[in-house]
Amino acid sequence: TTAAAQSTFVEGVLAPLSGTIHKLVGTKIRTNMKYGAKWVVPGVVEATIADEAVELTAKQVPLSQLNTAPKRIGVQVNATNQALEYSDIDLISEVILPAIQKAIETIVNKWMFSTTAVATGCDGAFVNVDSKNKLSFAGAYPTYAEIQQLIGKVRARGVKNDGTFAFVMTSAMAAALRGTSRDAGSGRFIIEDDKINGIPVFETEEIDAKCIGFGRFSDYLVGQFGTVELKFDNSSKAAAAADAAYWTVNMYMDQKVLRPEAFALGTAKTA
Repeated sequence: TTAAAQSTFVEGVLAPLSGTIHKLVGTKIRTNMKYGAKWVVPGVVEATIADEAVELTAKQVPLSQLNTAPKRIGVQVNATNQALEYSDIDLISEVILPAIQKAIETIVNKWMFSTTAVATGCDGAFVNVDSKNKLSFAGAYPTYAEIQQLIGKVRARGVKNDGTFAFVMTSAMAAALRGTSRDAGSGRFIIEDDKINGIPVFETEEIDAKCIGFGRFSDYLVGQFGTVELKFDNSSKAAAAADAAYWTVNMYMDQKVLRPEAFALGTAKTA
């Protein structure tokens, strides 16, 4: 592949990630981070009430740091030279590279939203939710009142909506809540215009089907380290023996919850 083709591909790998919840609530992925970099977590500074002309005491913003531990994400695909030669479409740009990009997007989403770690050290937003922020719904789907409780658990911990609050659930759960009334008389539904109380609802099949996640996603960071490496092989012994071409992508990422109290998880009752 040419340098221009590789650059376009790298941009294409990162672009689908912005189609995840990051784009929905306005948070960003940090790219090209250096290995060993730390994420700085600012603490809270309290104001004081003072009489006129009383000198204020300067307070330093408390800072803590989270160590990053980049994990390798790798994808390899191949196609026979016959398929490449005789396909009636541009197999590389229309099938192979989009498949790689989709595979990366899927594993990043799974890492972020699964309620169990997808690999050692890969704990997403809802794996280690504080017990104070967990809620068991009474039925197979939550009531409007239970949704309010879920929001309340986060807000009660001092976490305010900075524009990055979001709900996370499967499409089936969202569909059910679009048809579930808030109450007996208002004629309104729990999800309206893909939002609950004006808070965006993000649909993904990577969260447990019986769960609803909620949180402030400015307190969740995704970092991509170094460069995204794309290698193309159609001349090695293995490629020649299989009469095939291979595309291999390696990249390094890490994801961290900055403030565990900013995330809550509700679990529906199962039969």
